[in-house]
Amino acid sequence: MRYLTLILLFCLPFTSMAATVAVPTLQQRVTDDARVLSPREVEQINRQIVTLEKKTGHQLAVLAVDTTGDDSIEQYATRVFDAWKLGDKARDDGLLLVMAKTDRTVRIEVGYGLEGDFTDVQASQVINGSIIPRFREGDYGQGLLAGVQAISRQLGVPVEGDAPAVASRPVAAPLPSSSGDAISLSAGSIGLWLLGMIILPFFFLRRNSLLRGLLVSAIVTGVSLVNTLLNDGIAGVSGDNVGLLFGGSLMMQMLISSLIGTLTGGGGWSRDRSDDRDDDGPSRDDDSDSSSGGFSGGGGRSGGGGASGKW
Repeated sequence: MRYLTLILLFCLPFTSMAATVAVPTLQQRVTDDARVLSPREVEQINRQIVTLEKKTGHQLAVLAVDTTGDDSIEQYATRVFDAWKLGDKARDDGLLLVMAKTDRTVRIEVGYGLEGDFTDVQASQVINGSIIPRFREGDYGQGLLAGVQAISRQLGVPVEGDAPAVASRPVAAPLPSSSGDAISLSAGSIGLWLLGMIILPFFFLRRNSLLRGLLVSAIVTGVSLVNTLLNDGIAGVSGDNVGLLFGGSLMMQMLISSLIGTLTGGGGWSRDRSDDRDDDGPSRDDDSDSSSGGFSGGGGRSGGGGASGKW
C-alpha cells in the first residue's frame, strides 16, 4: 500500500501538467489545432479577417482546439488573449474566436477598447445565432466562418456574397429655363466670349496655366454678367448661373488652350515641367500584406468582455 501511495504521488504532478493545455504559438490568423477545417474553409475565414482588418484596423484571430483541459473556456480564452496580445497596443481592439471541440464550448473574447463597439450582447448573438446552430450539425468550419462573418457585420464590414446596399437615387435638379433664370447672351457677347478664350490666355500668366485659366474665366464671366445686367437687369443674374458660366468658361478655355498648345508645339493646359521637380517622387505601395513575415499581435489586452456558449 505504501508503494502504491508513492506511485500515485509521483504521477500526480504529471497529471496536473497534462490537464493544462498549452497556448499555441500565434503564426497565422486561423490556428486549427483540432483539425476541423478544410483548406478552403481556412482560406475563406482568413480572407474575411483580412477584409475586417483593412476596413477597421481591428485584429481578429480564430483558434480551434480539442479541449481546454482543466481551464474553462473563459479562462483559456483569457490565457490565449494575454499570450497573443491581439489588437493595437494603443486601442486594445483585438478579437479572439476560440472553440473546443471535445468540450463543446465556444467563446468570443473582446479587447478592452472594443467593448463599446462590440458588446457582450452582440457577441452572444453571434454565438447563439450563427455559430452554435452549425456546430450542432457537426459543421465546425462553416460555424467558424459564419461567426467571423457575423462579427464583421456587427462592426459594419461587408461580407463576400452579401447583397450590396442600394443607395437612394438623388432627385435630379430641374434644368434652368430659358425664360428667366438663364443668362442671355447676344451675338456680340458670344463673339467677345470666344475671342477672350483665344486671345486673353496669351497675355496673362503664361508660366502658370491654372492661374491663367482662372483669371481669364473670371474676366469673361464678368463681361458676360455686365452684358446681362445691361440687357435684362438684375433679374437675369443668379448664383447658379454665375457658377455655370464661370465653370463653362474654365472648361472651354482648357479645351482651347490645349488645342493651341498642340498646334504650336507647347504644352497647352499642362503644368510647367519645373513644377514636377517639387513632386515627392514615385508613390509608395501601401499594401504591405505580401511583404509581412507572418501574423503577430500588436500589444492589445482584453478586459474580460465577450460571451461564451455550449452546444
